[in-house]
Amino acid sequence: MKKFPSIDQYRNVIKQVKLKHDYQGKDEEGNPVYKHLSDYPKLDFLGTVKLHGTNAAIVKYVNGEIDFQSRERVLTLEQDNAGFMLSMKSKNLDFLWEKFNPENHVAIYGEWCGKGIQKGVAISELPVKKFVIFGVKVDDSWVHFSSNLCDNTQDIYNVLQFPTYKVEIDFQNPELIQNKLIDLTIQVEEECPVGKAFGISGIGEGIVFTCVNDLDLKFKSK
Repeated sequence: MKKFPSIDQYRNVIKQVKLKHDYQGKDEEGNPVYKHLSDYPKLDFLGTVKLHGTNAAIVKYVNGEIDFQSRERVLTLEQDNAGFMLSMKSKNLDFLWEKFNPENHVAIYGEWCGKGIQKGVAISELPVKKFVIFGVKVDDSWVHFSSNLCDNTQDIYNVLQFPTYKVEIDFQNPELIQNKLIDLTIQVEEECPVGKAFGISGIGEGIVFTCVNDLDLKFKSK
């Protein structure tokens, strides 16, 4: 089981960046030492549309075995998650693994969304359920992935196929970007870009921002 971690709030990421920057190693007793010796960095973040469905994953192990997961458990056909495993098992998923070394463990994370899964947002009105990839881990480390990691003919999409939002955050003055983050989030909430791409007008849930140079740094704005 390769559980998808929770996504932090902006304030938590600010704390993480500052602690990492100020970390100077350990003292003689093994305790961490923090000193603020220089300005905090400016980091680039890429925002992608936050989707309101159910978290799902397809995991390929080194031995070639494949698991289908929800956020909390490995799925079976008897205990599925809104039909995710049943749908995926009927598809040719070879394209998911073509760009990865077969000796690596690969986890493909995404949102399983459409009618009958959630309510109140544009994508909950999709008549045909879709899997939208938003993250990839190789051997338990996040990796960059391209927008062509998808097969739209099989209703497997990629969050990078839809509008994205680039911001630079100055962690010396992290409050300066907050109004822009709010404005972008309101835009998505008022008209979901993913729903709009499928011809459905309605509200969205927000944005997930990921640091371009440190993929472990993520925060949600909603």
